[in-house]
Amino acid sequence: MKVHRLAWVTGLVGLPLSHYWLVAQIEPFYSSIYCFLWWSYIFAADFAVYRLRGHSLLRDQPREFWFLAVWSVPVWLVFELANLRLQNWYYVMSPYGFSWATFYLILAFATVLPGIFETASLVLALMQKFLPSGTIRGRPFAVSRLNIGLQLALGVAM
Repeated sequence: MKVHRLAWVTGLVGLPLSHYWLVAQIEPFYSSIYCFLWWSYIFAADFAVYRLRGHSLLRDQPREFWFLAVWSVPVWLVFELANLRLQNWYYVMSPYGFSWATFYLILAFATVLPGIFETASLVLALMQKFLPSGTIRGRPFAVSRLNIGLQLALGVAM
C-alpha cells in the first residue's frame, strides 16, 4: 500500500475516533489529543482534496509535504520564542517527561504548515467545485504605496 493511501485511511478512521476519544476522555489518547486530531484532519483533508481535484499534496508531492512538516517545527519555535517574552499561552494536556514530551511537541509542531496548506487546498477545491465561476468575485484591491504603508503601519502597531 502506498504511503498516501495509508495516511488517507488513517485520517478517515482517525478523525471520528479522535473526536470520540476527546469527548469520552479516553487515556492515553485524551492527553495527547492534539496530535491525533490534527494529523487525522490533515490526512482526511488531503484525501478530500484528491477526490475533488484529482491531485493532492501528499499523493503528488510527498517530498514537499514532509518538507513542510519538518520545517513546521523551527517555524513554530519562532512563535515559542516570542511567547517566552509575551507569556500569551501555555499548553494543557501535554505529556510530562522530557523524552515523551519532546517527541510529542515535535509531532504537534510538525502539523502547522501541512495544516495550513491542506486547509488552503481544501478551501480552493471546494470553491472550484461549488462556486459557478470557481473563484470568489469581488472588487479588485488597488495596491498602492499608501495601501502598503497603511498595512505596514497597522501590522507594526499590532
